[in-house]
Amino acid sequence: MNLLFIITALLSGVLTSHYNIDMTRPQPSYTDSLGYGYARGTEALTKKNHAPMFFSVKVPEGDYKVTVTLGSKDYAGITALRCETRRLVVDRLETRKGELRDVTFNVNVHTPYIDGKKTVSLHKREIGEWGWDNRLTLEFNGEAPAVSRIRVEPNNPACKIWLCGNRMASLTPAGDRCFPSGLPSRYQSRI
Repeated sequence: MNLLFIITALLSGVLTSHYNIDMTRPQPSYTDSLGYGYARGTEALTKKNHAPMFFSVKVPEGDYKVTVTLGSKDYAGITALRCETRRLVVDRLETRKGELRDVTFNVNVHTPYIDGKKTVSLHKREIGEWGWDNRLTLEFNGEAPAVSRIRVEPNNPACKIWLCGNRMASLTPAGDRCFPSGLPSRYQSRI
């Protein structure tokens, strides 16, 4: 089995998903029923296919530790990595052919649902946006993006930073380096 999928019960009784995905093997396109796969019409990265690639895993709302192994045994890579609403994690990571490097970071996945009856008011540009769904989405981009493995597990970070303010402090896809979109790339797994 090329996808290790384990459901564990936390002390609170909430079920959470763990993923360990071998990206060197064929993977399916994402469906809600399957719960993982290539997203947004993209497909596997290869020595000849350097088009941006999106990969999603279905997870409940919460905090996750993500470890991505960048690099390929088949070709040299130059990879940029973003998560959720284009939050920059790795700006540019070069790997030689056969070199594999782990990148670990924390990410919060949220939905617009407060409870069974109430939802957060979303701006029209946010409706249907991939930062407000029931999945964690990773974007692999760059001159020669290369990824070998994706691991996702629940996380209880020691510290969380919540930003409040007007639209200048919001998570918008306006630009890769706008604050706080670039925040994960500055602090990696330390937050």
